[in-house]
Amino acid sequence: MTATRTSAPIAAHTTAPAITATGLRKSYGDKLVLDGIDLSSPRSACSPCSPWH
Repeated sequence: MTATRTSAPIAAHTTAPAITATGLRKSYGDKLVLDGIDLSSPRSACSPCSPWH
């Protein structure tokens, strides 16, 4: 699996996503289960108060 992280500074009042991953692929042996999935998560979903932090 490959993910891309942008480390450029982001202005305080922007709508840019906190995390973006493009072209994700995952396979188990010869079985391809994901091919070319793109994901984006808004900044509000990645806060220190998140239950997944």
